[in-house]
Amino acid sequence: VEKIAAAVTPRTKALFINTPSNPTGWTADHETLRAILDLARAKGLWIIADEIYSLFHYGHGRAPSFLDIAEAEDRILFVNSFSKNWAMTGWRVGWVKTHPSLQQVFENLIQYSNSGVAQ
Repeated sequence: VEKIAAAVTPRTKALFINTPSNPTGWTADHETLRAILDLARAKGLWIIADEIYSLFHYGHGRAPSFLDIAEAEDRILFVNSFSKNWAMTGWRVGWVKTHPSLQQVFENLIQYSNSGVAQ
């Protein structure tokens, strides 16, 4: 987390966090996620939480997630996909859980950029 904090500049707008990570399998624990969230709050940054490999966790229970510790006002975008966790390679079907302030933006983006799964 110290290296992430040191890399933040005035131009930084978001932190992209991929956990569990591919290809190493590294998974952030709740303590690490909390420290990253605290950093994002202090610096006014968004977190893009790439949890596409969330079911590829071989510890006890499911992989730790920002969902476990986030408050309603936290600026987090959760990205996930069916292709990895449900062996649907090539389908390119996923979802984003977004902050309420961006719901209309995402609705407009989807409405005007694609017409569904069978693109």
